[in-house]
Amino acid sequence: MSRGRNSDAGGRAGAKDTDQQGTKRRRERKTQVSNESTGQRSRATVQPDALDLQIISLLRVDGRRSNREVARRLGVPEATVRYRVRRLTESGVLKIAAAVDPEHLGYALTAVISIEVEPRKFVEVSDKIAAMEQVMWLGITTGASDIILTASFKQQDEMFAFVADELAHIDGVKRVQTSVCMRVVKKSNQWSTDLTSSVAPDLFDIDTDDDEEDDVTPARQSRRRTAAAG
Repeated sequence: MSRGRNSDAGGRAGAKDTDQQGTKRRRERKTQVSNESTGQRSRATVQPDALDLQIISLLRVDGRRSNREVARRLGVPEATVRYRVRRLTESGVLKIAAAVDPEHLGYALTAVISIEVEPRKFVEVSDKIAAMEQVMWLGITTGASDIILTASFKQQDEMFAFVADELAHIDGVKRVQTSVCMRVVKKSNQWSTDLTSSVAPDLFDIDTDDDEEDDVTPARQSRRRTAAAG
């Protein structure tokens, strides 16, 4: 009888564990489907190491650099650079994109605009304003203003029309305050920290004008130098 009871108890425990595992898998699947349906995908957390930061440093200066050139500068296989760039981009740590300077297109007037919004309209109002082509950056903030944005215009008439005819007529907007930039002291699309700016200060002193050197690997370059010395 004792063996039978133990067997029954073990069977029930095993079935319970199986049910719990199945429930857990179903929950994970629902979460995955929910994230995919809303356009959200979980990204693995990546902590860049020294080589990752060296790659980032080179791409910050010129995002058009090929994996081959980056590998040659760092003295590592091209496959290593290709894998690390893909891992950094897929994780969201690195993003390579073309940046356009509005001033070169005639948008010489930059304004910082603060907006007070009804609390129930935060997301709706911010989405509407973010979709406007004049807006370069927008964030929902704490403090006196609920939304702060920067926008570019070719002339003051355009800025006035944007504020008076567009922003003022959005449902939920309570107050708009505009500040015009008289002079832009710093403008950069590069995010720099001590980690990325000092990890490889000598990388940018490497000579890249020798086309013949570009066509060979570091190992071949070393053999050439050895042969020349002999």
